[in-house]
Amino acid sequence: PPLDFQGHGHWCSSCALGNPMDTRFGRVEGIAQEADILHIKALSTAGFGTEFGIIKAMEIAYNKGAKVVSMSLGGDLQSSIIEEPEIKVIEGLSKLGMIFVVAAGNSGPSEYTIGSPAAAPSAITVGSMSLTDAPLPAYFSSRGPQGAWYKDRPDDLAQIKQLYGDNALKPDCLA
Repeated sequence: PPLDFQGHGHWCSSCALGNPMDTRFGRVEGIAQEADILHIKALSTAGFGTEFGIIKAMEIAYNKGAKVVSMSLGGDLQSSIIEEPEIKVIEGLSKLGMIFVVAAGNSGPSEYTIGSPAAAPSAITVGSMSLTDAPLPAYFSSRGPQGAWYKDRPDDLAQIKQLYGDNALKPDCLA
């Protein structure tokens, strides 16, 4: 069903677009309250999904005219970012003007733990910042410089750095 029983998608939406509200933690509000929102469910009610489902969700977003796509999902990087299907779609749609903001993942604290599609050069990849040790990453937050596929392939990492420059290095920011 088109419901978010995990609560994560709803939280991400309210963080980005939520109306101002007083809570026991103080006043909270979304950062882009005036934006329109389109929810597309790419994962199951249990929070699992397939590469096909994620790519289909990106296609629907494009066909509906989305300009910015927020994706707080991902999995292990299975191959080079040049070959990874979800990343290929992000790169293609980015050339058409779409902006992708993707969660780095929760596979820290080791290096080379960025997942897919977060490893996409055109994506704005966001890691989690520690609440107690800011501006350091949270203990669980995935770290770069890239996904695990590149850990033992320094020549391939050098190749994508040559192709994409700093955009090959992830995450782009912490929040």
